[in-house]
Amino acid sequence: MSRSTLLIIGLLTSAALVAFLSNRLIPLQYPSPNQAEALADKNPSRYVNINQNQTKTLFYEYIDRLSEQSGPVSIDNIISSNNQNRWVQSSGPANIPSYGYTNKAVWLKFKVVNNSAESIDKVIDIPNPLLDKIDVYIRPEAGIPTEYHVGDSYPFASRPIQQDTFILPLLLDAYAKADIYIRVESTSSLKIPVEIWDTHASRENALLFSLLASGFTGICLVMLTINLLIYLSTKEIGYFYYTLYVSSMSLLVIGASGYGYQYLWPSSPWFQGKFMSIFIPPMLFSTLLFGYNFLELSKAAAYIRWAIKSLVATSMGLFVIGFFLPWVYVAIPNSISVVIITPSLLLLAIKRLIDGDPNAKLYVIAWLPLNVAFLTTALSVINILSWKINVQEIMITIVFEMILISLVLTEKIKREKNKQQQAQNLSLKNLQKYEELYNHAIEGMFSYDETNQNFKCNQAFLKLFNDGPAQSINSLSDIISHIPEQERLQVISDLEQKIAIKNFEAPIISSDTSDQVWVSMTIKASHSNHENSFVYNGVFVDISERIRKEKADLARDQALKNEAISEEKNRVKSEFFASMSHEYRTPLNAIIGFTDILGNQNLNASQRKMLGYINTGGQDLLALVNDVLDISKIEAQKFDFEKIEMDILPVLAHIEASFSVLANKKGIQFTVDYQHPLPKKILTDPVRVKQTILNLCSNAIKFTHQGEVVLQVRCELKQETMYFSVKDTGIGLKQEQLASLFVAYAQAEKSTSREFGGTGLGLSLSKNIAQNLGGDIVVKSELGRGSTFTLFIDTGSLENVEIISCSNTTDQSDLVVDAESPGPRNDSIDDNNIYNDQAANSEYVESEDRHSFDRVNSHPNNAANLPVLLVEDNIVNQKLISQTINQSGLECTIAENGLEAIAYVMLYQYGLVFMDIHMPHLSGLEAVKFLRAKEIDLEIIALSGDTTQDDIQRSLDAGFDAHIAKPVDLTQLRNILQNTIKRNGSIAAS
Repeated sequence: MSRSTLLIIGLLTSAALVAFLSNRLIPLQYPSPNQAEALADKNPSRYVNINQNQTKTLFYEYIDRLSEQSGPVSIDNIISSNNQNRWVQSSGPANIPSYGYTNKAVWLKFKVVNNSAESIDKVIDIPNPLLDKIDVYIRPEAGIPTEYHVGDSYPFASRPIQQDTFILPLLLDAYAKADIYIRVESTSSLKIPVEIWDTHASRENALLFSLLASGFTGICLVMLTINLLIYLSTKEIGYFYYTLYVSSMSLLVIGASGYGYQYLWPSSPWFQGKFMSIFIPPMLFSTLLFGYNFLELSKAAAYIRWAIKSLVATSMGLFVIGFFLPWVYVAIPNSISVVIITPSLLLLAIKRLIDGDPNAKLYVIAWLPLNVAFLTTALSVINILSWKINVQEIMITIVFEMILISLVLTEKIKREKNKQQQAQNLSLKNLQKYEELYNHAIEGMFSYDETNQNFKCNQAFLKLFNDGPAQSINSLSDIISHIPEQERLQVISDLEQKIAIKNFEAPIISSDTSDQVWVSMTIKASHSNHENSFVYNGVFVDISERIRKEKADLARDQALKNEAISEEKNRVKSEFFASMSHEYRTPLNAIIGFTDILGNQNLNASQRKMLGYINTGGQDLLALVNDVLDISKIEAQKFDFEKIEMDILPVLAHIEASFSVLANKKGIQFTVDYQHPLPKKILTDPVRVKQTILNLCSNAIKFTHQGEVVLQVRCELKQETMYFSVKDTGIGLKQEQLASLFVAYAQAEKSTSREFGGTGLGLSLSKNIAQNLGGDIVVKSELGRGSTFTLFIDTGSLENVEIISCSNTTDQSDLVVDAESPGPRNDSIDDNNIYNDQAANSEYVESEDRHSFDRVNSHPNNAANLPVLLVEDNIVNQKLISQTINQSGLECTIAENGLEAIAYVMLYQYGLVFMDIHMPHLSGLEAVKFLRAKEIDLEIIALSGDTTQDDIQRSLDAGFDAHIAKPVDLTQLRNILQNTIKRNGSIAAS
């Protein structure tokens, strides 16, 4: 048969096979643009209509897409209304979702409807077997949600339907609708075809492809065996290259089709993730070597030979690093290599064909269809082209190419053998074989003859020393100079004594310090033909990977030790807090207990008020100690939870009654919103649930100045989950504050503790309680718009539990009290209820132009009767100190922060000022500095819990006349007041 006939047959066969596969085997019937518009007009709801009569359904025009921008997103967040505006609709009916190589996960969403009167049994087919993780969530309008988690990062046996592609069941009742969400994350090219098949048709299609793959595998094995046997008998290196090519190519295609994971390595997700980086480089460098040999490119120009060798080296490098790096890091280099090598070999073959090489014609015929397929696939993988050539098409193209190349090789060998002399060929082949083995050996080898200073080494040796073709290493001394000094002295000593060096390990000094090379060297000296001369032969083995692994193991062990030390510190801290909190409870018990006993005695109204302050302070401190103790118990895993029946409505009624009073005092509303149906009782820890709800409601009221706080109660009966959502219209939170919101002893901002009170323990404790009750606390907040804290917990089994479908409204108007009107206050303070909510009484006076006030005369004629200004933000301290001032015969005006103090001093006259240091809005230090700058010579005394000498000096330097440490000595305070009365009285008399 002539070459022209082969050419015609090859081209016609390739065209027929591609046409057959494209139009018969895998029909992709997309609607035209006009049909798509018509479908959209008929289906404005964008539902994919499916029924039992459809064999295969394509619906890319109905798929909406969303790309994750800042980390993983849960299905609940995806379904939420917050993400609805981020979905992007498909641009056309044939637009398969494709993103190339990306480290971001992609969500697909589409709706399906069974428009028939009978239930249907379909499957969702995602025919890309190389995707790592696929999460499919089926959310029917009525029925139980279903989800599947598949991908080649999971063992093959975990698939619900074990086929080469990802087949997932889809069951729909008559006229049923469902929303389907698909999340895909992969290190391979993110092309996501999605099809819906009839179950029976899907099996038939899978069987057809399985038969095709089996036939392809059988043909590859036959061709591999034939070419290997020919190579073993003829030693023609072209057959070896082609055998390597056939083996790597067949394994690559079988793996890419999904059958490799199904039949060859089903229990190894690691190898499934590595097979492309393992098989593509051998396929590339074997293709290069085969083309170099077959086209006799050794006779080509030097730059062509250099380019081929560089590409071979690049492919080998990709092969080596492919074992150690994930596919995502080597995918694009491999694809680019295919894009470069494939057309380059074709162009070289065409050039050789023009030059009259008889081998080039058949080479072009055999490789043209396959190389076009490879090039198109590579460009499609990196998302440059939208074309897609299926793996099955590539299989048949490869079979055609293998058969034709085998024939071409046979003809080439016959032609070459007729031109060569057997004896000459044998000697040349042996020499080339030795040189090739030497140069391509994995170990670095060298030989140095002292007599003629002849130095010889292979490429692996030069690579170890980061050296190039110039061979700056020309002697044994050059080698030794690349070894660190300590090891160098040992090597020189052994060589001088003619002691053989065996497996001596040392690093190689190189300019590239980022990736240091370690070698195990063996050097042996033998006598040469000349007296007193030696020949040194050595082998250097690269052990860098082992050294790096040992260092990594050491670092990991050290990290584990550090982690153990950290855990021990946390344990000791938790035990300390638990011990100290326990010790605090003993005296607190005495304080609170004796306060209760004293409350039963015959006391006047003033005494009972002061007793109330003692009781409130003790209760607050006890609550703080309890929080510290609870946190420490949880961290030490010694916190006990119980599960008993909890009657919900009485607990909520008590919470509503308690917080309505506190809310009314602040001028806001507090309501409970019951979302029925609700279970009457749930199985949980009632004390801890109530503690958590109280904490959330207390925080909401604390940070809400106007508007309302709503406690919404609902239950998901099917999921047996109870939800308590506390919504407020308060100050809200910044997004960056949410990260530390539930950290113990932390608050959103440092100023929060001073302005609103608290230690930051409540939310951390509440979250720990929720998690131990089978739930959690989640928060949504917007700065200036308010926050929503949602507590959800398990209800326990709701079987045989009474379900409440409606509730009676309770009139709670008797719990509403008038909020305390704002304005400057004297010592008359409503002390029926003292809350930890300092924000409820936080107010200040700010002048429109405080610089416009005239300087105040500190000592007018009626100085003896001037009131005392108390600047203090703590209500208990206000009451204690103001009462002492009043008992001394002086009036007391109270300011709650530095801004109010400045306003009062500038507007009114005072004989003395007591000022706290730490206050919201403006501290005492800043306030006194401002007053002294205005030349106010009024006597101002600091009140502070800061008692160190540095703190006292800082107060005096700021402008205070004196510094009194808290807790205040009332005797000392009375003496100061009496001295002030006497001094002001003598001034008034003069």
